[in-house]
Amino acid sequence: MNRLHALAAVGAVAVVVAIALYPSQSAGDSQTSSGTRETTAPATVEASPAFNEQRLNSEPVASSSASPETRQALETLLRQLNDARSYRQFIAAALKDAPRGGFIYAAEASQQCDKFQSARDSTKPQATSNQALQSAALLEARCDITSDEFFERLSAALSAEKATLNSDPLFAMLVPNSSGKSREDSLRQARALLDSGDPIAMESLVHLDFRDPIGETPYFDGHHYRSPADRDLMDDAWLLVECSLGLVCDAEATQTLLLCATRDWCGSDVAEALQIGRGPDGTFVQVQTLANSLLSAIRSKRAAAFVPAS
Repeated sequence: MNRLHALAAVGAVAVVVAIALYPSQSAGDSQTSSGTRETTAPATVEASPAFNEQRLNSEPVASSSASPETRQALETLLRQLNDARSYRQFIAAALKDAPRGGFIYAAEASQQCDKFQSARDSTKPQATSNQALQSAALLEARCDITSDEFFERLSAALSAEKATLNSDPLFAMLVPNSSGKSREDSLRQARALLDSGDPIAMESLVHLDFRDPIGETPYFDGHHYRSPADRDLMDDAWLLVECSLGLVCDAEATQTLLLCATRDWCGSDVAEALQIGRGPDGTFVQVQTLANSLLSAIRSKRAAAFVPAS
């Protein structure tokens, strides 16, 4: 199951749990995210080995369906996620704005920390270079909230917002596919995600196969990414897509640190880290090519590219 469908399903369950267990508890911390850094415009991926010389400024997808207030809230959440140095503080602040995307953004931060912790708990060989150890230390400091605490805060926030959570445009876009729909339903969901212009929500675009209710197998433009190698290719391509849609991907970005700490692919940004890691087997160009194809479909809002014909 892809990460956002899983989180949306957890959210639906958590509404019931919150009503039962947290009838009067508030969302908790009132502290907002702290620590900001100057960032440059993210790069548009270029399908060329000389990508460092051919970067262009990103062109975020404009949202046409969300209200001005929701668009402003999503822009604020993205900026706060990019700047966050304490995910505990970011999650507390995001959950206070759950009806306008805060739930999904809080869940995304928690999911990144879970990914880091899972890699540390894995029996696979650990990255041991000095740079990887430094990246791990930065991630450990940033991930200053446990999964248990996240779910406690989530349940409290959902209890407080139970009457308005369904108005969260991102939550509403991610939930429908969980029960299995028709092709037209998946197309409508794809159009809504494309219209949102949100880089976090749009990750679900490649998990909209209406014949695959839990979105287990990524799909794009006529191809199902079923094998582990194919899934890894899609995952890495999507990292580049997110960088081009507004997620900061510099040396201090969570995704860059994760690549270094968990895979020993250490670079000045996500693209360089992927080039270092995938350069020896020649697959980085494949990642770039797929990322560019995804970006083209997203910017032209070609919903049919994300839903199989039959």
